[in-house]
Amino acid sequence: MTVWRVMYDDWAMECCGTPFSVGDEVVWDVARDTGGCPGGDDGTGVLRVATHGTGAPVVDRLAGRVRSIQVVTEGFAVSPEDGGYRRVPGERSLRQVTTCPKRFARGPAEGGRRSEETGVLVELDTSGG
Repeated sequence: MTVWRVMYDDWAMECCGTPFSVGDEVVWDVARDTGGCPGGDDGTGVLRVATHGTGAPVVDRLAGRVRSIQVVTEGFAVSPEDGGYRRVPGERSLRQVTTCPKRFARGPAEGGRRSEETGVLVELDTSGG
């Protein structure tokens, strides 16, 4: 069995994605993730769905059956340099779901911090069996 971890970003799903469920067959263009994915501390071994504007070259077309879906929630804090929100390293959680949402939650800002659902981490079985 060959299983890939694939990150599907919130903005990509909200823009032009089609929600999917555990057990569905999907076909995605993917690129290697350069880090920042919740699949491992450094994103090692994670692919990212490559939609328009990702900046990453498409490395493969991946087809398979969805084994699991986890909504990724990350913490953000106001940056003292420019006042914009930046990811807080290590502040992530995963929540198991059976269907990928079309829209993702963004928590209210409180005390210079907020949490945000930034996409889904999907296990995709590409063994075809």
